[in-house]
Amino acid sequence: MIGIFLTLATITSWLVDLTIMPTTAGFRVPWVPCALFQRWPFCWWIVVFIDHFSRSVVGHAVFLKEPTAAEVLRALDGVVRRAGRAPKYIITDSGAQIRHEYVAWCKGLGVKPRFGAIGQYGSIAVVERAIKTLKEEGLRRIAVPLRQTEMVGEVEAFVGWTNVNRPHMSLVGATPSEVHRRARPARDGPRFEPRPRYPVPRGEKLRAAKGAVFRLTLGHHEGRPHLPATRSAHATISCGTTGRIPGKVCGITTTTVPGSSRRSRHRRSVKADWLQAASNIQGARAWAKTVAFIPSPGGGSAPDASPRRGAPAVAGHRRNAATTAAGPVGMVACLT
Repeated sequence: MIGIFLTLATITSWLVDLTIMPTTAGFRVPWVPCALFQRWPFCWWIVVFIDHFSRSVVGHAVFLKEPTAAEVLRALDGVVRRAGRAPKYIITDSGAQIRHEYVAWCKGLGVKPRFGAIGQYGSIAVVERAIKTLKEEGLRRIAVPLRQTEMVGEVEAFVGWTNVNRPHMSLVGATPSEVHRRARPARDGPRFEPRPRYPVPRGEKLRAAKGAVFRLTLGHHEGRPHLPATRSAHATISCGTTGRIPGKVCGITTTTVPGSSRRSRHRRSVKADWLQAASNIQGARAWAKTVAFIPSPGGGSAPDASPRRGAPAVAGHRRNAATTAAGPVGMVACLT
């Protein structure tokens, strides 16, 4: 069964590779027959097609057992048909499916086949890294299904999420879909600047006034808790500059009291407390940067609203990370 994700970019080169993914039955055990057969119901065979320029997954297929050359070429035909044309190059390893039939197929479509070095680690590193992401951030976070239709659905959901929602480091923060469609990356749009004293280049537009704290709302792609997606972001409260010096603790923005000579002593405990609280939120570990602190409406009325001198002003930091803490500083993490 084949799934396709295509956009409107000019096609230059694709990378193709096969991998196996153990099911809930598994084959990584020392007894027979699980230790012998790399096929369903012990594992799935997945073939992945990557656009080299944009790093987007342009196609994939799921098989019950190791596919033959004819099955791989049938999957390639489906991707080419959806794209409207074949790429100029296809880069693969020298697997059992890449033989005379594959070379003849490439010659018939005017494709120039390219092969990774035999026994050379990382010769097709781009597609291998994409497969690692598929497993670590997608399939290994769920109970891998035994039904083929359900497995295809899980792979399609991850492909849609990684193409559209996941920024890519090699693309300097853009998503594969943005590069694939030649669209303007969201990273180049107006941004929030929560640091009230931080200099902003002349002519740069901000989404809110300097010092404003924003609320970031997260959702789940197609209802999958392990695939977080940004739903909205908007400014909530404008912070003044009096008596507040922005700081950071392991990616979590805090507000500290001026003249805190002992701030470094408290960083480790504050970090541990917040990470423990954030662990109760699915996906918060990978999206810790989306957590922001905002002044609470109650001001200093709470019993813990007056932190001792030199300590980070993070009142109520042992409470649930999904609620607004009492005191002068609160935490906002909206998950829908």
